[in-house]
Amino acid sequence: MLTVHTSPAPKVRQLRYTFDSWDQAQAHIHAADGRLLLFYPAPHCPLIDGERVLLEITFADCDQTVSLSGQVHSRGEARGYWLELFAARVFDLLRMALQLARRRYRRMATDRMLRVRRDGQCAMGRLTDVGLYGARIAHGGGAWSKGVEVLLEQLDGGRPLRARVVWSDQREAALEFNRNDAQTRAAAEKLFAEVLRSWEAAPLVRHPAACTCSPVLEPLLPRTSRMKRAEAS
Repeated sequence: MLTVHTSPAPKVRQLRYTFDSWDQAQAHIHAADGRLLLFYPAPHCPLIDGERVLLEITFADCDQTVSLSGQVHSRGEARGYWLELFAARVFDLLRMALQLARRRYRRMATDRMLRVRRDGQCAMGRLTDVGLYGARIAHGGGAWSKGVEVLLEQLDGGRPLRARVVWSDQREAALEFNRNDAQTRAAAEKLFAEVLRSWEAAPLVRHPAACTCSPVLEPLLPRTSRMKRAEAS
């Protein structure tokens, strides 16, 4: 039996950004100085340089979403903030989101630290998304065996959830909740509602209507990135 303890609340700032199309999103994500930067046009949102963020990108004509981890890089004049995104395959993820069919059951991204106990060993991990029927965990403890039973114990005193491993690689595992267990169903519904409320309360910005994306309507890239790009040219 694998036992996982989950933290009661995410410790990252959740942000939402809606684009009309994949082309718009691609135009606003810049590769500079070995970083992926995106300008978040929310000048009144109190963000702090270096603060961790979880950005949910949505599209006006698509039900799919893409969630990306990152951090606040710097303030973009008085118009918002530059975010540094940590996903190396961000363009592939955005393209796939538009091509894939809508999931039958909704999943929401989260960032909750885990204490994972397995075979007498303890390791740390993160709950990266959750739905009514399952969840995904990021870990560094090697691949977990398919079908192994899992017990998720919440540190805030919530009811534990019983699940099994559907697939796993060296870095993450997908879990399916045991919906035949009444306690697990109740705990999953409560946890999912909690995460959903946190996203509903997150700041939401939409692609500026005045921006034609050629050029993009946003401040200049952060100075260090512009200087290094000029030196390389």
